[in-house]
Amino acid sequence: MIAFNLTGQDREREKEKERPFFKGSFQLPTTIANHSFKTLMSGVSDVGFSFNVPVSKSMHLGIVLQHSYLTFNDLAIPERTNASMQIAGTGLVVGYTVSTSEKFSIEFAVNGGYSYMLTSSETCLQSTGNKMHKKSGVSIKPDLTLFIRSSEYLSFGIVFSYQFLLSEFGPSNLCLSDFDGSFATDYIGPSHLFSIGFGFKANIPPKR
Repeated sequence: MIAFNLTGQDREREKEKERPFFKGSFQLPTTIANHSFKTLMSGVSDVGFSFNVPVSKSMHLGIVLQHSYLTFNDLAIPERTNASMQIAGTGLVVGYTVSTSEKFSIEFAVNGGYSYMLTSSETCLQSTGNKMHKKSGVSIKPDLTLFIRSSEYLSFGIVFSYQFLLSEFGPSNLCLSDFDGSFATDYIGPSHLFSIGFGFKANIPPKR
């Protein structure tokens, strides 16, 4: 009887412990800076996925994978580029959760890592024989998620994020010397993306 009670207490404590969880999001990105990135590129999708481990009641650490897809405005320059871009990277994430009630919570998180800016274009194919041009840089991405719990282990929410990619976008991404009608200062500065979309959080259930 005593052993049974101890086992029951252990199970209750296991349920109360913060569980590791998976987190994912699908967002629509908007290009913000630098000037050429803002005016020539259009965001299509921004997808993220992470595995996280709580280190306290409110704080967690994790590893994240992220991928963004963008298209180039071919009407803006004389050259036919048929260009598109993928931004892919991985990094570490630290987050803090504030539970406003049993159903609602707010999560603040920042992920930092390394991303690759992969631009595919006809102009690079003609110039170098390789359609793909690669740049890379440090990526910093804070986000805010408003979660509502739908079940004991699953929550859904709205995600807002802002990504700083420390890599400049300019004519070299498309293997060109310049963009017609632009200035050299248009290519200076990191690439910024603001995104909004939907996310989920799935806690790993304890062993039965």
